[in-house]
Amino acid sequence: MGRWGWRLFESDQDLDVVIDLTDSLGINIDHWEHNLAAMVHQTDILAPARSIALYSTPGYTDLLANVIVPYFRQQLDSDNLGERLFAASRAKEADTGDLSQDAKYRTIILGAVMIRAGARINEADLQHLRDLVPQINFDSRQILFEYHGFRTPGKVQFLAALDHYQPVLHAASRSLAASRVEKSRRISVTSFSNARYAKLRRTAARQVGYKLSF
Repeated sequence: MGRWGWRLFESDQDLDVVIDLTDSLGINIDHWEHNLAAMVHQTDILAPARSIALYSTPGYTDLLANVIVPYFRQQLDSDNLGERLFAASRAKEADTGDLSQDAKYRTIILGAVMIRAGARINEADLQHLRDLVPQINFDSRQILFEYHGFRTPGKVQFLAALDHYQPVLHAASRSLAASRVEKSRRISVTSFSNARYAKLRRTAARQVGYKLSF
């Protein structure tokens, strides 16, 4: 296992959760063109040098932004798959034997993947993600004993993404719903009660640009 950064998806553990995400929730996506990790594995500095070089090319950047991410957005928004994934993940959080909080952290990772894709997240699941954050193991810089949980930059990153979450609308509905979504989804950073993170989250918000970026 390795960790090369303090944000989300900057450790083997986080990437492993994404790779196994749908299988662990009982949903088979073997027929999909890509694994969900294709949206986030660019952060892996332990990947082969050839892969790292590929991720930095303009061609791959264009492929990721205009093909891979929209593909997952379409899949997650189809047949309410995103909502079904949240329902399955939240149901597993009730396991009282989950002392390492794997189930709760999996829901956090699911939320981060959904935000990364610009997929739809209903208000109940968004609120659940907000409520879940303070329940997750947290350490500013722990590396000796790895566990599923936040480090300070990752927690700030995720809170900022939640603050500014807006789904990316599909072309057919964009012109009709854009103004309504803009109004209903924008959440002020200062509306959160934890003032300790407010300044950091405003800074992170400028960096993530209304989506979780990696």
